[in-house]
Amino acid sequence: MKICLIFTPHNHKKFMENIEIVSEEFGTFPPLGLMYTTSILEKAGHEVIIIDANALKLSKKETVKMIKKFN
Repeated sequence: MKICLIFTPHNHKKFMENIEIVSEEFGTFPPLGLMYTTSILEKAGHEVIIIDANALKLSKKETVKMIKKFN
């Protein structure tokens, strides 16, 4: 089975300035929960990808495009 795990793009009008400052100061951290889940699914024989929309700075439209490409 093909499985796509997505760390969705986050933005919030009210807090966007703070989110940008935290990202600049501390970097972008990988979605460890999705990484652990991917490992378990792969060991069970599934084809899995993770799309980290935050790290890749993808819009919602670009994220959907990647999902469709994975099919």
